[in-house]
Amino acid sequence: MNDPLRRALPPVALVLLAAAGTFALTMGARQSMGLFLGNLNTATGLGLASISLAFAFGQLWWGLTQPFAGMVADRIGAGRVMVAGVLLVALGTFLIPYMTTTLGLVIAIGVLAAGGAGMAGPSVLMAATTRLIPPEKRGMATGIVNAGGSFGQFLFAPIAGAISAAAGWAVALQSLAVMTLLADISVTFTLESASASRCLRLWADPGFAVYLTQTLQSLSPDATGHGVHP
Repeated sequence: MNDPLRRALPPVALVLLAAAGTFALTMGARQSMGLFLGNLNTATGLGLASISLAFAFGQLWWGLTQPFAGMVADRIGAGRVMVAGVLLVALGTFLIPYMTTTLGLVIAIGVLAAGGAGMAGPSVLMAATTRLIPPEKRGMATGIVNAGGSFGQFLFAPIAGAISAAAGWAVALQSLAVMTLLADISVTFTLESASASRCLRLWADPGFAVYLTQTLQSLSPDATGHGVHP
């Protein structure tokens, strides 16, 4: 790779940081919901079994969503899928305090938040990120992005506890929802970097330059025989 192209490509560390940040925000918000189990039980009176059903369904739905999210990303692009996933996580988290029935909690926790976390989860995120990483470094990149999810759980728990103690559990949940929207910034940076990288690598490829020259020559008047000759 020549020097101008190397300077134009986004630093790998920044791309990995953005991808890890996306995973940290979505996973941190989702996994912190368990801290509010007692508050939900007190506020709704549904019982721990009914509330646990919503969380259990969410765990199943999170896993089932990821392969389908990957297939959709192949068709319409990873960016749209991940942005939609982040918005669903934020929406589901924000709506939890308003749900007073088992079905409502299943929809908010199990369908919206968990499904969104699956759409913006490791399968789609890794596919979008590893395109920027050389093959010999993809193992390390995968580890860094996955570590972002663990760090998000570590970071969000004390934040959620502090907000809950200061302003109440409902405000804490909705604050997590707003914080999750910050993942859209990371998604945008990652995908714009990936698009720029692909375009720059294409233009730097000698084979592409030869193909482009041959195509332009075939379309010229002299090549087609339709030109005006003296």
